[in-house]
Amino acid sequence: MNDIKEQIRLLIWATEKAVKYFMKSSKFVNPYYFLDG
Repeated sequence: MNDIKEQIRLLIWATEKAVKYFMKSSKFVNPYYFLDG
């Protein structure tokens, strides 16, 4: 049971990290890109 919880926690952490990286690298997601025109 603990192994499953650990895997889920790592999956959430990796997903958050990937989303943050994508937000930084993607001009379409970054709101400042639209503000700059």
